[in-house]
Amino acid sequence: MDNGTGALYVRVWGDGEPVVLLHGSVPPNREEMWAEARRVLAGRYRLLVPDRRGYGESPDGERGDLDTEVQDLLTLVGDGAHVVGFSYGGVIALLAAARRPQAIRSLTVIEPPTFAVARGHPEVDRIIAALTDLYAEAPRKTPEEFHLAFGRMWGSESTGLPVLTAAKRRAVSRMMDERDPAQIAVPVALLAEATFPKLVISGGTEEAFEILCDALAQQIHAARETVPDAGHTVRHPAISARIATFLASASV
Repeated sequence: MDNGTGALYVRVWGDGEPVVLLHGSVPPNREEMWAEARRVLAGRYRLLVPDRRGYGESPDGERGDLDTEVQDLLTLVGDGAHVVGFSYGGVIALLAAARRPQAIRSLTVIEPPTFAVARGHPEVDRIIAALTDLYAEAPRKTPEEFHLAFGRMWGSESTGLPVLTAAKRRAVSRMMDERDPAQIAVPVALLAEATFPKLVISGGTEEAFEILCDALAQQIHAARETVPDAGHTVRHPAISARIATFLASASV
């Protein structure tokens, strides 16, 4: 896929209505990450699974260039598609859906770190402050240092620097170049006005994400689902089951 800024690597699974599956930051192997979704959905839908810029087989991206990532997604959406965005991919999905709502058949986001929509709650404010400090320090950190600090922010007790493979080091470096997601303004009013079906899913383990997802769903008029004990992932079978049910209700 090429939107004039370089070709993205895109996997295509199945046949039917198009569904774009957009990963977050420092993702695992995409085949593994979306394996359960592929098992559940590929018999009915054409799944488009890109590597975002700076990840996997796709070309590098420019520091802080969120606009190109949004356009990448809209290029995949074309004249119409369902969109499923996980984590940072959910942030991009929200922005793209607000920019071209007429092309979005449905929108599902899973724990997008748009914490600003729930600012004012102590736990959310703690995460916002931690992310602000982390991204401010990113230019002065190595990928190993950034990866360690990010994990500790979420409760990891690790103290030693990780040993990163070349692929993961590139992915962490790309994450360091991304904009702090807590500082990205989500156009909630535009999304609330949009008529396509919307779903916000959380994994039931992190208080800040539960609060955020509650607030986001309320503000954009979305359905809301929590998958208990799933965590920050898309690989839990119950998450794919929720997505499948939602897509079936939203499909033409």
